[in-house]
Amino acid sequence: MKLKNFVTCQQIHSTNIHVVTKNDINNKILNCDGLITNLKNVKLSIHTADCVPISIYDENKRVVGLVHAGWRGTVKNIVKNAISLMISKFGSSPIDIKIKIGPAIDKDHYLIKKDVASRFIDKYPESLEKVDIDRWKFDLAGVNIKQLSSLGILSKNIKNSKISTFRNKKYPSFRHNGITKGFVTSIMLK
Repeated sequence: MKLKNFVTCQQIHSTNIHVVTKNDINNKILNCDGLITNLKNVKLSIHTADCVPISIYDENKRVVGLVHAGWRGTVKNIVKNAISLMISKFGSSPIDIKIKIGPAIDKDHYLIKKDVASRFIDKYPESLEKVDIDRWKFDLAGVNIKQLSSLGILSKNIKNSKISTFRNKKYPSFRHNGITKGFVTSIMLK
């Protein structure tokens, strides 16, 4: 059975956000990690297995979006690209945008190496905790929340599920299992 009015993306850990048009319906968009649209009755979908799924909604302009934020997209501020497109294409205002952070890996279980930590240490030192000479605990969701706040998204409009994909066995976790045994599928209906 093929789903109707569905759009997903071929996630590549980029900062590319695609504005969904009627031509995209029932297709997979290549080379992107986020989708936004103002089309009615369109379902957007992304997949995660530790990365941060971010749902975006502007009720006033009737625009929705989904973003897949891994560390590569986060270091390059993928949420800024999504919010900037909502502002430039649809006239959204940051104070009207509501955010939901879905299940993602928690800081205590997301260990990164020094080379990755060095990309965040200057801007987000509070999101890192040194474990040993080459490993750091990293708060991936926390950095995305800070980036959203810096864009003018009101803190009362940012809801974090705080569900850990590592701790909660209901969710797939690459870091916990060592392999991807599935994905959390986030769906946003407009």
